[in-house]
Amino acid sequence: MEFSEEKYKDSMVIFVCERGLTSKGLASYYRSMGIKAYSLENGFEGYKNIIKSK
Repeated sequence: MEFSEEKYKDSMVIFVCERGLTSKGLASYYRSMGIKAYSLENGFEGYKNIIKSK
């Protein structure tokens, strides 16, 4: 999938990956370009652990 900076320049973007490492880097990169970009901390694995603990 290709990400279009122009298309999302006025939006909030949340990147998610398995453990949060790749998405954290991507979010940082796009924030440096002026895009409101975030990453789900600890990715899907962290989210699954939260769900399991409830």
